[in-house]
This record gives sequence, C-alpha cells and structure tokens, in this order.
Amino acid sequence: MKKNDFAAVIAYLLMIGAGILMGFMVIKPILDEYSAMISTSLNPTLLVILSLVGGIILDSILLELGHFLGAKAGKYEILSCVILGFGMKKTKEKKKVGFHSFEGLVGETTVRPLDPNTSSLGLYIFFPVLILIAEVITFMILASVGNKSNGSLAWLSVMSYTMLAVTIMIYIYDLFPAHIDSENDGHLLTLLTKPANKVAYNHILERKYCEKFGLEIPAPVIYRDVTEFTAQMNIVQVVNLLVEGKSAEADAILAIHLDPEARIPASVHNQAMCYRLALLLERRDKAAGKKYYGELTDAERRYIAELPNSPAMRCYALISAYIEDSENECNYALGRVERLLKACPPEILEGEKTLVDSEVKLIRSDRISWEVDPLPWEASTIIPEAEEAARKAEEERAKREAEEEAAEAEESQE
Repeated sequence: MKKNDFAAVIAYLLMIGAGILMGFMVIKPILDEYSAMISTSLNPTLLVILSLVGGIILDSILLELGHFLGAKAGKYEILSCVILGFGMKKTKEKKKVGFHSFEGLVGETTVRPLDPNTSSLGLYIFFPVLILIAEVITFMILASVGNKSNGSLAWLSVMSYTMLAVTIMIYIYDLFPAHIDSENDGHLLTLLTKPANKVAYNHILERKYCEKFGLEIPAPVIYRDVTEFTAQMNIVQVVNLLVEGKSAEADAILAIHLDPEARIPASVHNQAMCYRLALLLERRDKAAGKKYYGELTDAERRYIAELPNSPAMRCYALISAYIEDSENECNYALGRVERLLKACPPEILEGEKTLVDSEVKLIRSDRISWEVDPLPWEASTIIPEAEEAARKAEEERAKREAEEEAAEAEESQE
C-alpha cells in the first residue's frame, strides 16, 4: 500500500467515525425524544435524508466558492471550477460550462499563478477555512434555536446537526494533512511552513499550465533554499541531467543538498548522497567512488542497505559489483527494481528507469562471468544475451584450463 493510499484510508475512517458519532450521540437522541412532534410536519427519516443531501450540496458549493474567492484574492487565474460534476473548465480556445470529470471528493478548482513569486497560496487555502468557521457557527446557532423550542422546532436541530455532520466529514477530507485521492487543502497547508515551498508550488502550477495548453515550458528553477518539497523539484532536474549525460551539472545541484553548513533534512541529504555515489561508481575509474563510499557514516551505509528508494537500490548494486564484488548481493538489489520504481514520483520514473538500465548494462559488461538477473522490462530479451555471455565465459575458462594443462605437460616432460 502506498503512503497516500494509507493516508486516504485513515481520512475515510475519520470521516465515517465523525458521521457515526454525530448520528448516534447527537441526532438520534433528538429524534427519539421528539419523533412524534417532528413526524407531524415531516417524516423523521425523510428529514435526515433531505438534510444529508442538502448538506452535501451546500458544502460542495461553499467549499469551491472558498477556493474561487481565495484564488481571486491570491492573484491566481481560475482554470476550472467544478461542483459535483457541473461547472466551468478552461480549454485552449475558451471556457466550457457543463458537466465535467473532476478530482476530489465533491468538486475541483484548479488555478494558475499570475506571478509565481507573489501569488498567495495562503489566501487560496484561507478562504475555505473561513467559510468552514462561518458554517459551524451558523449550524450551531440554528441547532441551539431548535433545542430551546421545547420540541416545536426539533426538526431544525435535526437538520442543523445533520448538515453540520456533513460539513465536518467533508472538511476532514479537505484539511487532512496529507496528499490523498486529490491535492487537498490540508496537504497544501503543510507547504506553508516554508516560503520557498509556496514559490516552488506556484512554479509547478505554471509548468502544468504550459504543458496542458502546449505553451513554452519555463526554464527549470534550481532551489537553493532546500526543504523536502523543493529538494524533489531539484532532483527532477538532477535525473534529467543524468539521463542527458550532463553529470557535472547534476553534481552541482547535488552539492546544494550535501552542503554540510546548511540545515538539510536527513532524507534529502541521504537521497543526494546516493545519487552522487552512483554517479562516481559509474565512472571508468572507480577510485573516487570507492573513496567516497569509505567516508560514509554508518547511518548513511544503513540507509543504502535498507533500499528505501531507487537511487539507494542502484547504489547497492554498484557497491556490490565494484566494492564488495558480490554477485548475489547485486542481484538481491536488482530484485527490488520493480517495487521501488513503482514508488518513484512520476516526474522521475522514466529517468530512474533509464539510469537503472544503463547501470545494469555497465555491470554486465564489466562482470561478464556474472549471471545478472534480467530487469522486468527486458526479461524476454536478456535471457539469450545472458546465455551467450555465459557461453563465451565458459569457452574462455575452458581455453585457459587447456593452456594450463598443456603448460604443465611440457614442464613434466622437461
């Protein structure tokens, strides 16, 4: 299960739990006490159903209204605003109003920063929260009025508490502090802790806009204010440069992540360390790579050995081939290729796959007698090549043995 899948399960469980608690601890007691009075004007079950439907529609509208107002206040261009499948989406030619697919629980608002450096992500998130507060206060006031009516307005309490339950459930999803099914406000709130993250996120939105509408892609931005979020933006550039063979430019970015004077998160440092070590061990002269590996701390070596990601796996395979000289350990690492590539961020997936492929080819060419396991995407083609390599290695071994036997025979005759 992926990290965001696990977060989604937790979010849904919290939503269901909140709904059950509100239903059995708040709404049901009112229905039990005033059911006879409520039924004179409206069937209690129908009242709850109508309140649920009304709450979903109202909250969906207000949540996306908050995003819309926040985007305008934060200086973003609105690209789409869809509520329960109906709304507006901008195409290359014009804006289309109608039914649209959407990512999210009840709706979707997508935006583009008018200026990545000044557009305010905080305002975009703040307005939905402001509307949430207003909703909670309003429903509590209405419920209080119903509670004080001695049953004559008990239906108002039921309606208010039911709609409040819907509000709580929807906003648990929206404000959950992790990326779940869609990019929710809670996930964006985690970015607000660092100013660099806000600017980096705006640059991502700008790039997505240009890619979608076929415009010129802005030049990559290298972030020197390194956080876990901006580091991943830098790593995208590192992988692209490595694939293009521009190792010096890639290493210059890695140096930012490995700066001993900066307060770099451990996860960022370790990932950069793996990229640099793999880069050094790929060179024909392995001396620099072996020296760098010898200077690693025990914690850094454990990080590689745990195979947490594709760069660490590539390092482990290269270390096994060129430092430890272990065919089994090399294959052990390569056996994790498929699982680790699936966990790669989509922005670097193809690049990482290319790097794995080139490094395995390098190991095979340098360790011709090894039986390096085929990679998942080459399983159907690598077997004949491996058999041919093994056949040649066996022929060379037999030739050497024959020469040694001949030499021994000559010595014995003398």
